[in-house]
Amino acid sequence: MSELFEVERFTAKRKATGSEVRYSHAEFDHSQETFIYENQNYGLKVGFPALFVDEILPLASKKSGRVIQQPLNIGVILPQGQLKRDIQRQLGESASSPAVDDLVQDVHELLRELVLGDSVRKFYDLTSEVPVHVYEVEGRSFWNAVSAHPDTMKLRPEELSALPVTLVI
Repeated sequence: MSELFEVERFTAKRKATGSEVRYSHAEFDHSQETFIYENQNYGLKVGFPALFVDEILPLASKKSGRVIQQPLNIGVILPQGQLKRDIQRQLGESASSPAVDDLVQDVHELLRELVLGDSVRKFYDLTSEVPVHVYEVEGRSFWNAVSAHPDTMKLRPEELSALPVTLVI
């Protein structure tokens, strides 16, 4: 885990600024947010939807030392541009474009830390860091994927490759 972040089960916080991303714990019904981003320095609180990308990977259990095949979240997919628009809307017209871009980048970095959070690191010996990525996909494709996976909100890597995604980080 990075020294820049504090990660607990459902929250990732940037130590220097206190900004955080957390799971919303709302029952997802195609209109609720999956995550909430808060940044006290800007008085900002933004909820946003997301899909997850899961892959089954061999992981060594810290308890038993045995290697088991375990589904692991390796990515987050966001609707393209929505987060930036929502942040801009909350900050108003006076917010500079570079400031908004920095806040969006903050969210992306916090998401990456949260996805591979302390619960995974606590139970599995990650000898090498698992690459976790944040993607964006055009809105209609995003919501079609949500409709195809309403219960789990998770896609497999081969399903991800079928979407017109953009790698953000």
